[in-house]
Amino acid sequence: MKAAEQAPTGRPEKAPASASDSRCLIPGLLASLVVLLSLILGPVFPALAQSSPRAAEHDGFGRMVFDWDAPVKFSAETVNSQLIVRFDRPIAGDPKVVLKPLARYLKGVTLSPDRRMVTFPLAVPVQVKSFQTGTNSVVVDLSEDKKPASSSAPPPPPEQAIPPAEIPAGLPPAELPPGQKAPAKAPETAKPAEPVKAAEPAKPAPAAPAQPQGPATDLMVRGGEHTGFNRLVFDWPKPVGYSVDEAGATVSINFDRPANVNVTSLKASLPPDVGFLEAKPNGKGTSVVLSLPPGMRVRHFTSGPRVAVDLVRPAGAPPPPRANGAAAPPLAPAPGTEEQPPALKPLDGLPPAEAAAPAKPPPSPPPNGNGKAAPAAAAAAEGEAAARPGEEIKPVPTGKVVSLGFAFDKPTGAAVFRRSGWLWAVFDLKTEMDTKLLKRTGGDVVLHVEQVQGFKGTAVRMITRPGFNPSVRKEGQLWVLDIHEQPIAPKAGFDVATQMDFQERGRVVIKATDGSQPMILKDPEVGDFIHVVTVPAIGAGVRQGREYPGAELLPSAQGIAMIPRADTVRLDANRETVEITQPGGLYLSPMLAAEGPGGGKVATDGNMGADVMTTGPLDISKWMRGGNDKFVDDHRKLISRLAHVRPDEKNAQRMEIARHYVANGFGAEALGELRVMAAVDPLIVDTPPYRAVRGAASFLMGRDADAIVDLSTPALKGDAKVQLFLAAASARSLPDPNKHALVLRLAPEDIKTWPRNLRIGIGEVAARTVAQAGDSKGAARIVDAMMGPGLSKRDIGKLAYLSGMAAQAGKQWDTAISRYRDAEASESRPDRAYAARDRVELMLRLNKMTPAEAIRDLEKLRFAWRGEDFEFQLLKRLGQLQIAAGRYGEGLRSMHSLVANYPDHPEIGKVQEEMSDTFNRLFLMGEADKLSPVTAIGLYDEFQELTPSGTKGDEMIRRLADRLAGVDLLERAGELLRHQVEFRLSGLDKARVGTRLAFLNLSDRKPGLALEALEASEAPEIPTDLAARRRYIRVQALTDLGRSAEALALIINDQSEEANRLRGDINWKLKRWPEAAAALESTIVKPIGNRPLDPATARRLLDTATAMTLAKDERGLTRLRRGYGALMAQTEWKEAFDLLTSEPERGIIDYRRLGDKIKQAQDFQTFMGEWQKRVKAQGLSSIN
Repeated sequence: MKAAEQAPTGRPEKAPASASDSRCLIPGLLASLVVLLSLILGPVFPALAQSSPRAAEHDGFGRMVFDWDAPVKFSAETVNSQLIVRFDRPIAGDPKVVLKPLARYLKGVTLSPDRRMVTFPLAVPVQVKSFQTGTNSVVVDLSEDKKPASSSAPPPPPEQAIPPAEIPAGLPPAELPPGQKAPAKAPETAKPAEPVKAAEPAKPAPAAPAQPQGPATDLMVRGGEHTGFNRLVFDWPKPVGYSVDEAGATVSINFDRPANVNVTSLKASLPPDVGFLEAKPNGKGTSVVLSLPPGMRVRHFTSGPRVAVDLVRPAGAPPPPRANGAAAPPLAPAPGTEEQPPALKPLDGLPPAEAAAPAKPPPSPPPNGNGKAAPAAAAAAEGEAAARPGEEIKPVPTGKVVSLGFAFDKPTGAAVFRRSGWLWAVFDLKTEMDTKLLKRTGGDVVLHVEQVQGFKGTAVRMITRPGFNPSVRKEGQLWVLDIHEQPIAPKAGFDVATQMDFQERGRVVIKATDGSQPMILKDPEVGDFIHVVTVPAIGAGVRQGREYPGAELLPSAQGIAMIPRADTVRLDANRETVEITQPGGLYLSPMLAAEGPGGGKVATDGNMGADVMTTGPLDISKWMRGGNDKFVDDHRKLISRLAHVRPDEKNAQRMEIARHYVANGFGAEALGELRVMAAVDPLIVDTPPYRAVRGAASFLMGRDADAIVDLSTPALKGDAKVQLFLAAASARSLPDPNKHALVLRLAPEDIKTWPRNLRIGIGEVAARTVAQAGDSKGAARIVDAMMGPGLSKRDIGKLAYLSGMAAQAGKQWDTAISRYRDAEASESRPDRAYAARDRVELMLRLNKMTPAEAIRDLEKLRFAWRGEDFEFQLLKRLGQLQIAAGRYGEGLRSMHSLVANYPDHPEIGKVQEEMSDTFNRLFLMGEADKLSPVTAIGLYDEFQELTPSGTKGDEMIRRLADRLAGVDLLERAGELLRHQVEFRLSGLDKARVGTRLAFLNLSDRKPGLALEALEASEAPEIPTDLAARRRYIRVQALTDLGRSAEALALIINDQSEEANRLRGDINWKLKRWPEAAAALESTIVKPIGNRPLDPATARRLLDTATAMTLAKDERGLTRLRRGYGALMAQTEWKEAFDLLTSEPERGIIDYRRLGDKIKQAQDFQTFMGEWQKRVKAQGLSSIN
């Protein structure tokens, strides 16, 4: 038997079948036992967490060993010409000790600060193998990588075979990277490596055990039936050593690398008379054992990395019957004749020169998705050319390719298409697919696989990476999808045509032979239904999708898929064609139809030119074609022609459709057509014809800013109609009558022949602008040009309003008022509102209406119309009139509603300024003094956000507080001042306002709050007079709180008049009459000469006399009587003073007079009482 080359590995073999090999294996086993014992006994180093690394060079490789006292996570990889070894724990030793033994591979070493990563610059490119032994030693083996590749990418992850498409095309088999499938970590059951002593780096171990080969390769097997033999192909990803041993009725195929043989695909590839016995590990490799019928012989050869094994029947021996009943191929030639096994079938589509190049494997039949056998899954089609055993196979196209297989036990058709991001594969036979196997086979290209149930066939839908689509092929009963980056397209496209049965009804005919009966699938993603017809022809599908009024035909790589847009639309399949139809026929374009083979009309497809008119950029009169009366017929002709023009002229036809829309006043539809044009050809957006049509359509839609941008294109500057639309858009969005009226005066000549929509649209803007510019006759001409066919009752109202504007521009007041009243009686809501507003303004200006009447009429219009700028301007004018009439609350509320509802209006700043000016006039300039205090404070509370900041705002608040205090609204005045103290003022101003607040609290009998106000308003360097007033208020507050001792202590050294009066007040309250009389007497100053007593002094004399009477101070009373009797006789308190100061009558007590004395004591004039009188007379600010 022929033995393939033996690749050196690092794993000890099991005993092979031959005796000579067994004898050679004994020394290796003894060496392995020695290595195992040395690892079990452990090194002679102390028991540290990890001893110093050790290294030695062996025959063909170098080894470094890191010893640990427990399992450790690690990695070893080469990146940018460096070996990087990482651990999850710090290294204890010095890694420099490995440099000398491994100087052939390493140039230096760097240890990370956390001692968890070691970096070795490499002297030569190396391949790295690493594993962990049972004694927790980490072994890293380095072998020189002699391949010219310079990639530094890490190896693939463990147990993941590299897809054949990722091996570089043209790479010779001898230079395939040996580490293509190397694991990041060896299996846990790997044999322990032999410790190498540093003292003997150059001496290799005499019988070092082979290193682990790495994880097993997932090995796919495919097969095919040929003339006189069956072929098995083992699809290895890279060249492999192998041998074939025949022993009687069995044959053993031995590979020198481990593999996970796909037993399902192997059994499916075997003929019925060949049995599968086992697939087992064989030392370092894998063996597949088969049972053979008598007389069958075996031949084998390699083709690139693949191994082909032919099971040849004796000459003349008939093959076993096929499962599907198909005829068997011819018998094998007789022995002794020249017989060469045919080569594996190359892929189509590559130049013949590539067939001889070293190849990577083509997309091979993948594992069957349903796990069933795929009988007669041939590796080559019938009629393939013979080739020699060593002939190479053509490589597949470059790029990532994955292949998915769908096996059936009988012939079946297929349909493959995309819908809503999903790739669908549908078959007309029912079976269960192994979606997990399909997902695993698809690798990272196929992201999700699921099977759709609920119909008589098989449907699998998948999500793939963007841009990846399938090519369809078939091997026997195995359908294969080769998925790689490409558009979805069939190899051969069906002919698709429309066949007319009636004038506007017909069907869509698809020339597809042998199609299955239609199957209806529910799309889980969209929720509607997909009608599918599978076909047996490989790669036959719909090249371009099509949309019809009743159905959508999807593009496909195989078969036919249709989405119905109506419940009655269906697919009908017969032997020659598949039809999309519905009862009565589909609605199809009837124009330019030719005779079909069945006598019906078949529409031509893509051989006509566009129906283009030669016109200016905005030639509305020509674009109208038949006008509004014939719009439907003209539009149908334009749309029908679009279905049949050549692809390169479709945009030209769409342009005609858009122009027809614009000329008849359909702006939204025109913009939609233009958007389709831009999607097909983005460069068309910058062309002048496109800009002109889009600008006119934007004007019709009220998108003036967009219209101005398009119509301002320099290339359109010389066209008069473009300038007319541009002026109208500018006048409507940026009113400047004197500027735009020059162009808009010329509108009558153009618009009088236009359809109603354009006459009204352009004419209204032109008439308004020209009238506002003062040109009465020009505006009247425009209104006359707007007259014409098609006007509605609403249009009549608009024309009446515009006529009123024209008359007002000519100062024809009575005519204007009359025309405005006509518009008010019309059915046009906006024009009713505009006309009523303008009539009120005109009559108010002519003094034919009072402001109150104007306010009444304008208020009626608040809900008449809310479009455009009408409501804003109405409320603004209404507020101005209300404020001018002194109805401040109503006016401010009208303006406030504007600020709340139109915050982004360009004039909102002016409205806020008017509100602030009104507020300032009310509360700074005294206008609020004309209002009642309650109304004034109500207005302030409602609009207090208008209070200006800074000194003006503070003054406004102080004025209002004075007003409130003057009418005894003390609590409300205190709230205003408290807000100033807490949030607005500081320093001396805060102290002054705080003093006023304390006085208000005292006046409101809240001494505790008075003390708090004084504390909150303390400030450094308060003037002496202000400090004294604050002290007196504090004394009064303490007195009211019953803390008289503290109060008297504050003024103990103060002999001022205010202090004496306070002492008198306190003693009076405590009924200390002598002290009260003394304090009060000290405050009295006798006038000079014969001047009369002022009322305050006279009242104080009366209080002093009362205190002396209650104190029984006869001397004091006599002193008062002598000193002030004559002066008091001139005051209103003459009798009371005489009563209190007169000498007591002997033995007679006048109780009536005694009661009067007591009442006089109760009417004592206090210190606070005098201040309160002053505040009422002079204002709150008079206290400081």
